[in-house]
Amino acid sequence: MRIQTEAISKKFFGTPALVDVSLDLAPGQAIAVLGLNGAGKTTLLRCLSGLATPDKGRVLFDGAPLDRESEAQRRRLHFMPDFPALFSAHSILRNVSAMMRLYERDEPGAERQIVAWLDEFDLLPLIRKPLSSLSRGQAYKASLIGLLAADPEVWLLD
Repeated sequence: MRIQTEAISKKFFGTPALVDVSLDLAPGQAIAVLGLNGAGKTTLLRCLSGLATPDKGRVLFDGAPLDRESEAQRRRLHFMPDFPALFSAHSILRNVSAMMRLYERDEPGAERQIVAWLDEFDLLPLIRKPLSSLSRGQAYKASLIGLLAADPEVWLLD
């Protein structure tokens, strides 16, 4: 998926977080956004994911404007924040299952791969534990497994 931004700007309470940011990201690229705290990295990722709307400019996916209401468009990408927003009262297994259903990836036979990832990330013994009982790192790994299972075209990791 080609992602473009055309001079996007975003302010919070009058303070600029992004000013005229233009990008052209080709499919298959791995991009890192680096900067100091408060430089606008998370704001940029939130605008790219549709979680935030730029005050000015626009975001394009394959030449089409980002449509926050388009399920088809939104299924093509996933934004994983620094503190993943998971269902903390539910188990790892239930969270991964929810991601698979949301992204329509709950196909027969996927269980073997999920078990392999859970084992590789040292989470297999914890699959029935509520996320609220896990460490931050374990919860992040659980979210990452959900992302691997969903496998959208674009991964936005904060």
